[in-house]
Formats: sequence, C-alpha cells, structure tokens
Amino acid sequence: MGPSRAVVLLILALPALVAGCGEEARPDREPVARSTPRPSPKASPRKKTPPPVTRADADRLRPVLERWADALRAADFEAAGRFFELPAVVSQGVPLELRTRGDAEAFNAALPCGARLKEVQQNGRYVVGTFALTDRPGGRCGDAGNLVRVAFVFSGERFSEWYQVPDNPGAAPGPPERPERPKRAPRRPAEPADGTVQA
Repeated sequence: MGPSRAVVLLILALPALVAGCGEEARPDREPVARSTPRPSPKASPRKKTPPPVTRADADRLRPVLERWADALRAADFEAAGRFFELPAVVSQGVPLELRTRGDAEAFNAALPCGARLKEVQQNGRYVVGTFALTDRPGGRCGDAGNLVRVAFVFSGERFSEWYQVPDNPGAAPGPPERPERPKRAPRRPAEPADGTVQA
C-alpha cells in the first residue's frame, strides 16, 4: 500500500473515531424509550340549540295541532298517540317520558277532557297552542269551556316534547332544553270497552 492510499484511508476513518470517543461502546445498554407526544384532548361537542320557532312555523304547524285536538275530542287515543315522536317528553308539572306507542295512547287517554284549538303562538323553541277544553266520549271533564295552553316542540310534524303551561302570568312555556333522562311515564290500566276512564 502506498503512502497516499494510507492517508486516504485514515481520513475516511476519522469521523468514526471521533463519534466513538465520547463514550465506550456498551452492547448491553438498553435503548432509550422515546415518549410519543399525546394529542391534545378535543373539546366535547356542545348541544345544538334548535333555532327559534318563527310565526310562519307556528302557522304551518297549526293544522297538526288541530288534528291532534280532533282525535282527542273524539277519544281516538290511538290516532292521538301517533302525533308523538318517541321517545317523547310530556309534563303537567313533572317531566315524564313516553317510550312506546302504548305509553303515548295511555297518556292521551288519561287526559279527562277533549280540546278545541283556539290560537297558536311561537315562543323560543316552542309552538304554544291555546285550547278550549271540551267534553269527550267516556271522559269526566269538569272544566269544559276553560282555556289551557300547551307548549310543543316539534320533530317534523310530530311532538317530541309536550308541556302544559302553568296558568300564571308570564309563566315560561317549558324548559330551555329537553330534560335529560326523565322517568318513564307510569303505565296506566287499559280503558274498558265502554270508554270510561278508570282512576
């Protein structure tokens, strides 16, 4: 080997020698584990608040309320129950949940009066109907002629929420959002064939 070739080999070996000078080779040394950075947690999606009901919405949905009141007044509880989008929340003071078609029929059957729609209004997320109470077949309506207000939240053309509005000046039509995990409405005994409602 000539002198020039020896110089070239020495120059090529220098980087490896320099890299090894810092520490002694340890074949038994365990590799250092590198931690993977954790992605930042995503914020929980917020509930979407439905847009307020407009006057046009209330007018468009008025015939739905009229048909429900007609079915209730005729004691056609099967038809009245079909207006509810299940599971539906109903309240006459305490929110309850209707989970089955039978629950919806039983709820309507337990209302002692029929109803006739007088007017509709919009209030936030609600369509509020004012009804005149009427007698109905098999019912025991002691308040015929009185007015009541019921606030509805619609899903399409069905009720997903139904709240009887307290008879107080300035009373809110219902909660600002749907109640979470309400109790199931109690199952009521089936109505006898003669149409009378059992207590």
